[in-house]
Amino acid sequence: MKATNLDAFFNELYINNYNRLMQYAYRYTGDAKVAEDIVQEVFLIALYKKAELHAHPNPKGWLYNATKICIKRYYSKNDHLKVEFSEEFSCSVELDTDKVNELLPYLLSEENREILILYFRENLPYDEICRRLGISYAACRQRVSRALAECRELLK
Repeated sequence: MKATNLDAFFNELYINNYNRLMQYAYRYTGDAKVAEDIVQEVFLIALYKKAELHAHPNPKGWLYNATKICIKRYYSKNDHLKVEFSEEFSCSVELDTDKVNELLPYLLSEENREILILYFRENLPYDEICRRLGISYAACRQRVSRALAECRELLK
């Protein structure tokens, strides 16, 4: 399979920004695993919207705004946690939830597909996913993290 200009653009964007976004997310969450989950989510959205992102005048700024939005989403799903940003968002990023299943790699395991659909398409907080799947909170976070890691590997 031949790489396209969009694939090359996305790969470069990922390589040049992943570590910085991890540091940024970690600064607001204080948890390396949560920061990794957030940055993986941002790049999954970016992958889905790579044509739009390629045409954007400031792709790096788009990634940072998307990261802020995902951090806020994380805190809104976990009511016992709070975060405040000093500046307002200037870029809206939404994932077309009907397309989540199409976006996921076809080789993704059924277990990982299920948890990512609950997390992304149904926009459920970890507590609700735990209840539905009958697993602990820690197991839920670990499964989401592993599912995102599997996605990343399959998309390479």
